[in-house]
Amino acid sequence: MNNDQDQSGRRHAAHAGKVRLSTDDLDGRHRFAVWREIYSRHLFNVDIEPLSDKPFRADVVLRALPGVNVVLGSRSATRTSITRPLLPTASDSLVLAVTTKGRSLARQLGCEVTVPEGGAVLMSSAELASHTLEDDGVLLSVVVPKASMMPYVGDIGSALMHPFTPEADALRLLVDYARSAMALGETASPELQGAVALHLRDLVAVLLGARNDAQELLADRGVRAARLRAVKGEVLAQLGRDNLSAETIALSLRISANYVRKLFQIEGLSFSEYVLGLRLERALAMLHDPRLAGRTISSIAMAAGFSDISYFNRSFRRRFGMTPSEARNQD
Repeated sequence: MNNDQDQSGRRHAAHAGKVRLSTDDLDGRHRFAVWREIYSRHLFNVDIEPLSDKPFRADVVLRALPGVNVVLGSRSATRTSITRPLLPTASDSLVLAVTTKGRSLARQLGCEVTVPEGGAVLMSSAELASHTLEDDGVLLSVVVPKASMMPYVGDIGSALMHPFTPEADALRLLVDYARSAMALGETASPELQGAVALHLRDLVAVLLGARNDAQELLADRGVRAARLRAVKGEVLAQLGRDNLSAETIALSLRISANYVRKLFQIEGLSFSEYVLGLRLERALAMLHDPRLAGRTISSIAMAAGFSDISYFNRSFRRRFGMTPSEARNQD
């Protein structure tokens, strides 16, 4: 369980941008003691104890965004706890703890929840709690202020200690989008960071059960952004298929083909235009790659997903103002 603080200046991680902490950087003799002080108590206001005699290992990345913290990392089997002495410095945040690898056990408010791999549980940073990673594994936590959920979720209390299964569509969307948030570079503009943070909060609200009057807003904002990102990622993964279509993408993501097309229309282009642009950019990169100098232009076109070489040549010239051969011969 991870918990960011903004009190007393001791745990002001929200201004840190992106921070990576790894036991590989620590002296082996004092590794756990240093980790416990810096990671657990200073940054996240939790206590931590190892569950085995094996050397303690952890590698964690914290991505702080406006009003949202995302924490992703691998760790040895451990138990993290909010104990009574830590409550006075606790923030009133909600922590969605996702066990992306391994299994875990969460305890809070008199409840005990076993979380399977890929599942999640919602916890409060302001209550006594423990979260046990039973084996070496990977945890993803999304931390949001409780106050940010109140305008959208009617009964937040009923969502606490509620288990979310790996099959939950809203959870899959949230995890995928949170991983993309982790990939944001340090040069990401404040506007982009703010938009990503807003979408993450929207997705958390949807997962927790947004009120009816908030569902349309959240679907049009955070859910649409997450869906579009998932669709673009799937297009990239299938780009080399000559039968790539909105239907094949929709089938992979279990949504409708019309919805796939609508997502791109809102962006001001069609699905086919987006795919064509990606394929042309891939072909251009391959033509400039000296390692592929021995490959024919037609084989490069096919690898980029084009089945009609004449169409490829016309589209390439229209986009880049030169033929594929001329692009290959550029310095």
